Amino acid sequence: LLARARTAAALIDTAAVTELAAAPAAGGTVEQLVRAQLRVIRRANQECRFAYLLARQGDRVVFLGDSEPEQSEDYSPSGQAYEEVSPELAAALRDGRTLVEGPLADRWGNWVSGFAPVQNGEGHTVAVLGLDLAAEHWNRSIAVNRLLGIACSSVLSLLTMSFTCALYIFGVASATARASEQRLRMIFENAPEAIFIIE
Repeated sequence: LLARARTAAALIDTAAVTELAAAPAAGGTVEQLVRAQLRVIRRANQECRFAYLLARQGDRVVFLGDSEPEQSEDYSPSGQAYEEVSPELAAALRDGRTLVEGPLADRWGNWVSGFAPVQNGEGHTVAVLGLDLAAEHWNRSIAVNRLLGIACSSVLSLLTMSFTCALYIFGVASATARASEQRLRMIFENAPEAIFIIE
């Protein structure tokens, strides 16, 4: 999730985001450009429910744009306050850090979110790009990965045990063959009569 957020933040038009961050306004040309880019990012990350930009405006955190259509009940216009800011997200906005947080609940649902800074040419953070993944999907992915790890460990353990058993059986067979060979050699060497092998 974090790698996807970083990639998306690197692809977004930073000049447009910088202009929008200076004066967030819904419906303007710059907002439409940013929202179009966010929709492309959202389509490229199908399992993510939302792609959006957040920025500081004074002591508030506001949306600069999101990937939702304007008719959607989940649409957040540019300039809308985001009230559910965690201390970690506030620090990411301030310091330009990447962040994965959650599962956290907000008015839109329960999410695991990945955030990456959008920086201008001077390296200053003007916004953070967020990608939201449903907490259920995140938990399901973790469960699948755990099961995959358990399955791989089980197969590896089974192979190790099979190899150990094969070595043991080979060792027993070798010892039996050596003992049989020694017995036959002793019989052959200590036999009072001559022994001939005719082929």
